[in-house]
Amino acid sequence: MNQNTAKTPALVIRHLNKTIGKRHILKDISLECYPGEVFGFLGPNGAGKTTTIRLVCGLIAEDSGEIEICGENLRKNFEKAMAHVGAIVENPEHYKHMTGWQNLKLYQNMRPGITEERLKEVVSLVGLENRIHEQVRKYSLGMRQRLGVAQALLHKPKLLILDEPTNGLDPAGIRQLRDILKETAHQEGTAVLVSSHLMSEMELMCDRVGLIVNGEIREVKPIGGLIEEAYGGSTAFLYQVDQAETAVRLLREKYPSISAQLLTEHEFRIYLKPSRDTEETFLPFQQELAAYNRLLTESGISLYTVAENQDHTLEDAFIRLTDEGGSQIV
Repeated sequence: MNQNTAKTPALVIRHLNKTIGKRHILKDISLECYPGEVFGFLGPNGAGKTTTIRLVCGLIAEDSGEIEICGENLRKNFEKAMAHVGAIVENPEHYKHMTGWQNLKLYQNMRPGITEERLKEVVSLVGLENRIHEQVRKYSLGMRQRLGVAQALLHKPKLLILDEPTNGLDPAGIRQLRDILKETAHQEGTAVLVSSHLMSEMELMCDRVGLIVNGEIREVKPIGGLIEEAYGGSTAFLYQVDQAETAVRLLREKYPSISAQLLTEHEFRIYLKPSRDTEETFLPFQQELAAYNRLLTESGISLYTVAENQDHTLEDAFIRLTDEGGSQIV
């Protein structure tokens, strides 16, 4: 049983629609985000991720549908709903001539109930103890991003929203931010909604992901479930040849139903599903592979290696499910 089924969602989006100009940006979007999870919002550029996040943050209004945050309807009870939210929609803004601590104190004065102890907690959580009393103008981009997360967490929000939080960060900064978000969700019980184009980081960071394509939710699944959905039980075989593009073309001409992905000038991947014999036992791939290999070698393609490649990644799944890459995948 899904561990989230016993929890009340921190965020509920029901049948959300949004049109800007003549373009229908969001089409009947529905999803839920639960306490204690990092929920990744994935999609190609222009799919509707940022529009959805801006709607949830109350920055723009929906055409139809509902948004509930911790049980509060965003349109009917805006202030109560937003009291549960911490967000960084664009790059966090700070007073650069002030110290990080002074910036947090300023925010503390705007939000009742934030104690001095809470300030120290978030500073420790984001790893700024040694630099918090320096002016923000001396901070690196990664440090300013961590200060922004600290500010968003000060009032103990039930829902933390971040849109492309890793933009501009170096690998060390990305790793630090990933660890902060996972700890915030898993240790503090916060629901974290994050969008990013860095699939490798989302795979390491997120518990579940929602895939949006052309303004429509295509999948909402745990990371492993989305990857399994993308491949449908198939096994990948990595080919290394002298002419990968020609090899893929030849295979598609001879076997139109083949699933193949061109990777580089010398590499491509095919995906095979096990077939069954009359006794309902799975047959190995050898005969199918032998036919493909024979076609390539008889056509003058130098075949260097063929190896089973089962290390599917979220990025691979994303490409397959969104058909990003166009004609390279069938």
